[in-house]
Order: sequence, then structure tokens, then C-alpha cells
Amino acid sequence: MKIKKGFNTAVCQFPQQKTVPPMPRATAPKGSDFEKEFIKVWNELKAFAEPEDSKWEGNIDHYEILWDCTSKRLNYSSVKFIKGTGLYFESKEKIEAAIAAVGENRVKRYYLGIKED
Repeated sequence: MKIKKGFNTAVCQFPQQKTVPPMPRATAPKGSDFEKEFIKVWNELKAFAEPEDSKWEGNIDHYEILWDCTSKRLNYSSVKFIKGTGLYFESKEKIEAAIAAVGENRVKRYYLGIKED
């Protein structure tokens, strides 16, 4: 899978928490099949992600997976200063490898909470 290059400001959904899986889990009943699959996807992606204690010194890019609601594609952005709440990756290539290993549809559905019609 090829991720769209560059950052699109029309990004409309992204993870909301850091160590606990993000927002889609909050709406799923505890112990549901969705929650179980969500946790699996989170852990599979986490294997490719930066360690949680990685340095944020302002001179290194950290990449996160996003959903571009305009092009309806997975995308990424890079940040240097403000650590959000999702998983971060060392490079675009790590994101592409993570998505390839986990599966684009599973990343969309369970990590980002995207339901396509």
C-alpha cells in the first residue's frame, strides 16, 4: 500500500490516547469482539512504533497515522514538538511497514475507527 505523500489539512480522525487504545474502543462495549480486535490491532501497530519513552527534543520528526477525509485514504503527518496521544513512528517507511503487516482495512476500522459505506 502506498500512503499519500505530504500532509493534508483535511485530516479528520486520529487516535486520542497514548498508552490505552484510542477513541473507537471507548464506544465499544467492554469485552466486545470490536474491543478485542481493537486491542490486537493496537498491539500489532505498537510493535512498529517508537518506544513510549522516546526523546522529543524538537529536532527529530515523529510520524503518526491519520485518515484524510477528503481523499478517503490513510495518510501521515510528522511532528517535532508536541506529543499527542496516538502511536508515533520513526519514519514514513515504518508506517508503511506497519500498515502492510496489520492490514489497511484493520488499521482504518479498528485503530482509527473509520467505517466506510
